[in-house]
Amino acid sequence: MNVYIVTRGKYSDYEIQRVFSDKEKAERYASGIYEANDVECWNVDEEYSGFFTVITFWMRFDKEGNPIECCSNDPPFYNLSRETQNTLDNSFGEKDETAYRAKIETCDIIVTRSINKEDITPEELLRLKEKYKKVMFDLYSQIQSLKQVEGWNGEMINAWLKKKYRNKGGIK
Repeated sequence: MNVYIVTRGKYSDYEIQRVFSDKEKAERYASGIYEANDVECWNVDEEYSGFFTVITFWMRFDKEGNPIECCSNDPPFYNLSRETQNTLDNSFGEKDETAYRAKIETCDIIVTRSINKEDITPEELLRLKEKYKKVMFDLYSQIQSLKQVEGWNGEMINAWLKKKYRNKGGIK
């Protein structure tokens, strides 16, 4: 079911004026409100199917291709984070999905993996670390080749990553 929210203001002055179940009534009401924002449509009966784990592996490489360690206690990762998300408030289209991206100017490769489990065991995390460490070293080599041999920029490389992994559980 959708509801239609009439709002007014911005930033700290932002407020909800009224909530409607009918879009036409909401728009008619909003037309009489001074400085009303657009009518917002929200789905209130979204399907909730539980929690899942999201792990982000981040490696930063120096100019020689060696990983640079940072605040992580998990070498060779520059950063490693694990969090629990739910099916309503997440950036993934579905569970068991992997997103790849690269920041070319800083030689960063970031892999974010959603796993269809509320929590994972230390053994599962170790297996994932080993897997994505290998994946990231391989991607670094491929990206350097695309940059140096083909002359690709960051936008082209990220488009390639998106296309390359689209049908393999990657970015949609």
